[in-house]
Amino acid sequence: ITYARVATEIDRIRIMETILHDHDLDILKTFGSDHHFIKDILWAIDQLKRESVSPHEFSDRIILQEKYILADPSSYYKRATKNNKQGDLKPGSLRVVAKNRELQMVYAAYQLQLKKDDLYDFTDMIMEFVTVAESNDEFASILREQYQYVLVDEHQDTNDGQNRIIETLTSAEHL
Repeated sequence: ITYARVATEIDRIRIMETILHDHDLDILKTFGSDHHFIKDILWAIDQLKRESVSPHEFSDRIILQEKYILADPSSYYKRATKNNKQGDLKPGSLRVVAKNRELQMVYAAYQLQLKKDDLYDFTDMIMEFVTVAESNDEFASILREQYQYVLVDEHQDTNDGQNRIIETLTSAEHL
């Protein structure tokens, strides 16, 4: 039996270096370095996880983002210019969509590699707890009984995953 362990910062960077080296990316790499944006990419993935956004859900959000941009009149030229006709899509309008597509692909590859290496990161621990607690009523009930009072300091700074833990622990019916 093998047990997963927490990924160290070195593990996370090593995995990301490998992913960035092995994939053809236009936006998340610079001309001189595959690894320039590693810190930013890991931060963005952590933010997505903190808000309970899986790689698949992120993909769905990117599709909506693209539809929103394409439906926005400000994404198009209002009048003809030297190189563009009225109604042409402005260059760069969909750059954020392309960047997010690359990030989604890297995020999915990162999660897959963590699983292959029997690793998880801190945010994965929170999300796994939320998944189990929300899908297993008996487990959630045991927790509610054990933790009858919960003090949440600085609640305004909690993210979606942390809020879901609080809701799970405090959602017992009162008689």
